[in-house]
Amino acid sequence: MLAVWLLAAGYFFLRVPTAEFLDEAAMRAQSPALIASNLLAPGELSAMSERALANSPDANFAVALETSLVALRGYLLTGANGFKEQWLLSLAALKTSHVEMDRASQSWTDGQKILEWDKAKKDSETLIQNEAALANLIGTQNRYPGFRLYQEKTDPALAQAIAICDDTLQSILAMPMTNTTTSVGLLATLRGTLRETRSSFAAYLLLHNTKEMPATLKAQIEKLGHEASDIQAIRSLVGPEDQVRLDRLSPLISSSLVEMQRIAALRQSDRWDYADFAFREQILPGAMKTLNMARDWSKTN
Repeated sequence: MLAVWLLAAGYFFLRVPTAEFLDEAAMRAQSPALIASNLLAPGELSAMSERALANSPDANFAVALETSLVALRGYLLTGANGFKEQWLLSLAALKTSHVEMDRASQSWTDGQKILEWDKAKKDSETLIQNEAALANLIGTQNRYPGFRLYQEKTDPALAQAIAICDDTLQSILAMPMTNTTTSVGLLATLRGTLRETRSSFAAYLLLHNTKEMPATLKAQIEKLGHEASDIQAIRSLVGPEDQVRLDRLSPLISSSLVEMQRIAALRQSDRWDYADFAFREQILPGAMKTLNMARDWSKTN
């Protein structure tokens, strides 16, 4: 939705942010409207970076750091290649300004500034590494570890449980026996609940307007747990091959129920979108401290 709005408006780049725009609390409260109000026409971010090269090393470093944060945030929010390219340019400028600052620091006589740069130098080196690691998450399943767990483990397990129900039902129907009605009824009910739960849980993970699990899905999951326990009651009513199937079915459903609770807990936490979490919690706070320090340096020149 945001990317479409940006394209329609003809904008692609974020305006140089105020401290409030990059502030962690402000980031949490961001909306498309707020982001849209902090936009620049194409090329202006690049032009600003180029103009900064004529400034002092202090100012260059501050601008390069700020533009890298803005471009990375834009790439994080939209996934657009324009933001990615801008971030790569900004990161290169940040590395260059880092070297310039280190060279300039050799002639400083202000002991406090030398100590501050020593810390900022190490912090900015870590920042560059963290920005690159975060950028590598964008557009991959690793950005949403909970959803990846669902796709790679939980959903295949639920599909396998449904398949076991199908196979067991077919086997029972092929070999009529006493209490077939009870066996077929329980298995058919369980299979239906598995299908409903699998579909509803996948839909829940894709919801954008809420993190809370819908009450109907909670009820389905609880019902699935009860039905999985009840299915053991028919074990003695089926043949040896079907008993083996049922022995596989129960732990498969039990582990899936545990995983769904883990995934739901992640879905309701700030860590669901790990790239966004990493930006707000691991990159932004330290970067803002370094940025404010660099701004103070440039004011004293």
